[in-house]
Amino acid sequence: MSEIATPQPYFSLHLSDENREGLFNPLLPDFERFSTKNGTEKFVDQRFVAGFAYLNEENTVEYIPGNIPLVIAVPHGGYLLNECEDGSKKEFQSLPIRSSGCHEQDIFTQELSRQILLAFGKNNQDGNPLIPHMIICRAHRSQVDMNRDRENASDNEMGRKAWDDYQHCILRSKYQIIKSQSLFEKKEISPSCGLFLDLHGQSHDPRHQIGYVLRGDLLKTKSDEELDSDSSIVEGSSIFGVLLNREKKLSKALRGQESLGGLLESEGFQSVPSPASPHSGDVLYFNGGYCTFFHGSSLVSLQKKKEAKDELTKMNTTIGTLFSAIQIESGYLGVRDSHKNRVKFAKSLVKVLSKWMKLYLE
Repeated sequence: MSEIATPQPYFSLHLSDENREGLFNPLLPDFERFSTKNGTEKFVDQRFVAGFAYLNEENTVEYIPGNIPLVIAVPHGGYLLNECEDGSKKEFQSLPIRSSGCHEQDIFTQELSRQILLAFGKNNQDGNPLIPHMIICRAHRSQVDMNRDRENASDNEMGRKAWDDYQHCILRSKYQIIKSQSLFEKKEISPSCGLFLDLHGQSHDPRHQIGYVLRGDLLKTKSDEELDSDSSIVEGSSIFGVLLNREKKLSKALRGQESLGGLLESEGFQSVPSPASPHSGDVLYFNGGYCTFFHGSSLVSLQKKKEAKDELTKMNTTIGTLFSAIQIESGYLGVRDSHKNRVKFAKSLVKVLSKWMKLYLE
């Protein structure tokens, strides 16, 4: 890392004022920089301080290392980096608009993620705040889509470089969690020790949509018994690794009382799948995208990673099933639509995630 700035604690730097949720100025001088240009292996071994904020060289990716087995990524909550809040243009860089793919921002997911970080930080363990690893794309989705493969993430190399940095930070976070638990000597198919959470937002369904890379029609047409007895479905889910912990049943992890959806509903937030909504019915259901697939523990994903040629994906292969993944498409009304609601939901989600990790990771 360069010596241009001393890293600052995230909580004092960004969240001392509860009304300040988003960081729209990408040129804040308080950030230490990180660079992945020396290669994946050197980057994952690089030392970072938990709870401190770091930016890549182009200001497109923000990375806050953590100290608990949870990685939260926010791919679609960024703002146009060549435009200030007041609409004036910045001259330091310009990421071109992508010629294809969805350009719609998951509005206020970046702000929600910062409230989640703050809510976790208010929980203490041995006097230290609990901090999830967090990776935020600060560029707008119309410029780069972090939830697609590298070739389709952007139309230009600057955007693909941002994609590389974003994926590197996720990989490094996973590596550090596994390394801290001395699990690299485990077999390829082993119980998961960490969770990757891909945070999105949608507004067409009042329920939170929770994705495990299983198609909506499977949830709609299969009974619990059929889900649990079909090995291709069980092994194809992005949480296959956590099912190896205490021999959990897939149906219970998807839509039982102790599923993420079930736990969210116990906090008063409608979710699907869950005991109340075992499937989405006729409503469009987002079951999980590129990041949930590649950073989860699906055996299909593991095989795809083995077939890849790039260094980044190869290193992901060594993780095997040690990391599971879930996508949350958070609702809008009553959740992301105001500061007050974001704070409320963040507190509930932290409570739910803490319960979920005790149930499935310990």
